[in-house]
Amino acid sequence: MLPFLNDRKDLAVHSELVSDGVIPLIESGVITGARKNFKPRKIILGFALGSKNLFDFVDNNPIFEFHPTAYTNDPALIARNDKMVAINSALQIDLTGQVCSDSVGTHFYSGIAARSTSCAALPLEGW
Repeated sequence: MLPFLNDRKDLAVHSELVSDGVIPLIESGVITGARKNFKPRKIILGFALGSKNLFDFVDNNPIFEFHPTAYTNDPALIARNDKMVAINSALQIDLTGQVCSDSVGTHFYSGIAARSTSCAALPLEGW
């Protein structure tokens, strides 16, 4: 998903997890957090998962602000950002629109993480 955001500007991140994909978007000015009204110019995250390059980039970088998952996934905090859009992964989508994000058939792939939280936090005003 992240490579398809190169034509955007002033995007922000409030996430349980960030990975290597944020680096080029930060370096090119796509992710700035300039328009956030909650924690502007900060990437709010619970943890980083990726390469040594990611960890070197995050280390002592003031744009990154780490918090416990209870904070990053708090619907009341997430909803403080106007026009917030949640982007989550999907492994399968059936013909009725039901989304599966944690397993393929009977094989577990990942946890549900903050999916329900981010849906609950979507602000309705000003959208």
